[in-house]
Amino acid sequence: MSVDGEIWVICETRDGEILECCFELLGKAASLAARNGSNVCAVFFGEVPKAAALFASGAAKIYLSDGFERADDGLLAEAIAALARRHKPETLLMAATVRGRSIAPQAAALLNTGLTADCTDLHLEDGLLIQTRPALGGNLMAQIVCAAARPQMATVRPRVFPMPSLASGREGEIVRVPLKELLAEKTPAKAPERVGTEKISGNRRALNDADIILAGGMGLGGKAGFIRLEALADAVGASLAASRAAVHAGFAPYASQVGQTGVVVRPRLYVAFGISGAVQHLAGMSVSEYIVAVNTDGKAPIFRHAHFGLVADAMETLELLLSEFA
Repeated sequence: MSVDGEIWVICETRDGEILECCFELLGKAASLAARNGSNVCAVFFGEVPKAAALFASGAAKIYLSDGFERADDGLLAEAIAALARRHKPETLLMAATVRGRSIAPQAAALLNTGLTADCTDLHLEDGLLIQTRPALGGNLMAQIVCAAARPQMATVRPRVFPMPSLASGREGEIVRVPLKELLAEKTPAKAPERVGTEKISGNRRALNDADIILAGGMGLGGKAGFIRLEALADAVGASLAASRAAVHAGFAPYASQVGQTGVVVRPRLYVAFGISGAVQHLAGMSVSEYIVAVNTDGKAPIFRHAHFGLVADAMETLELLLSEFA
């Protein structure tokens, strides 16, 4: 089979582990490939033992290199572009993580192709990748194609696609390409300096991976309300989130923002305290398995999407829960 039909998924690691969103993308790539007979290929910068999980998730081939966590974003963009020029994939996908949002546009510029960022859906029509993403504040869904340039490139929000069923024992081809070979004689750029880290307290997980999320909005009144919400999150082992309005008001950090301009989540349980349910926020959490809403306004949009709703003061409800669990 010609390599021109390959669909690539760039796989990111954190603390030595492949991010779940990469498996989600591989599953989606496999469903796309089934329509036109393409090969699904994972591009993986890491150790060989991790590769088995990529085959199990749908990859038929792995382009294996080294150094994802050690190299800076600019160098990785150079390496991905060099690999793409060599093997000419039809489509190149990457998760819209912090690093993905940095690396993908640099690689697209080096390949002189287009990039659709933060997609929420993908499908193929006559060989063209139809890339769907929210536009105009989420009031419409834009469908974007890259008609001429190749590869067709997109970043995809984590959690918009389900995890694929794993086919244990599945094998495929491994093509080893050292990072130094891809970068050839290029002088490495100075790596970014790490100025500090912030440890997440309690048992909280990153929002993308969280099973339980407690989210706060303007109805919590201010930073004091979010401190109380954080205490409840720690008590029940949940992750903390916020609406865009609360983040803009300075009640919570941007990293906790859920929505179209923040993080897309798919927890088993999402509890919204004092969030009205603006369109952009709903775009980030409406796929949650169960949604519980607490708001004094019984006509708030959030209630139309909630599985359970409580018309009550968010802070009073929060304090009652703290008395029970904390």
